[in-house]
Amino acid sequence: MSMGLFERAAESEGRILQVEQLIESGVEPMPDRGIGYLLTFDIGRILVLPDRARESLKFRQISNLEEVAEIQMVSLGEEDPWWKVMGQLLTRAWPGGQGEGAVSSDGEPEEIRLQFRSDTENPKMIFLRYVSNRVHVGEAVGS
Repeated sequence: MSMGLFERAAESEGRILQVEQLIESGVEPMPDRGIGYLLTFDIGRILVLPDRARESLKFRQISNLEEVAEIQMVSLGEEDPWWKVMGQLLTRAWPGGQGEGAVSSDGEPEEIRLQFRSDTENPKMIFLRYVSNRVHVGEAVGS
């Protein structure tokens, strides 16, 4: 699925409630890069994964937690950059990366930027980026 999931969450002003990182067996987790992230908003859940074939991100709506029940995850609510936006409204989502707005040939972004809080309320920008078969996460500064 496309980044339209995030766009709809922003249009609905979804509030971020929880972020979890998928755990890879035998690999020490690093909060800022991993094999995937599950973002839980008050209006739904979005799974972010790397798409190795397209070297981009892919997104999947999770309707029922049973869909991911077999996956080990760790909460990142107290990790950078997520603790800065927990409980905040998602107000904007757009593709980012090289050439700002870059997408793969199949229309999936190599990076997505999420803005929490409005422009007038000290907004925080978070990026999720495809890098070397992983999803990298951080605070987008000066965006």
